[in-house]
Amino acid sequence: SDSIQLAVVYPPWWSAARSASAAASSGDIAAVGRWGVLVVRSRRPGLQARLRATGALWIMDGSAAAVCADQALGGAAHVL
Repeated sequence: SDSIQLAVVYPPWWSAARSASAAASSGDIAAVGRWGVLVVRSRRPGLQARLRATGALWIMDGSAAAVCADQALGGAAHVL
């Protein structure tokens, strides 16, 4: 099945490590952006619900966000 990609923001008072850990528990981190935006990708259904359950405050379609990536991090991840 096709993967879904969502942009997600966790509470601003969380550390970057805590946000990344929460996102990674839901899917693969495809990109890391400014202002704490993470782009998460998964082939498993229910990504949005999993992200919400881990404490996400804001979730939106992440397809366009990855296009703005400008620097590779470890191959698959990018900085927005």
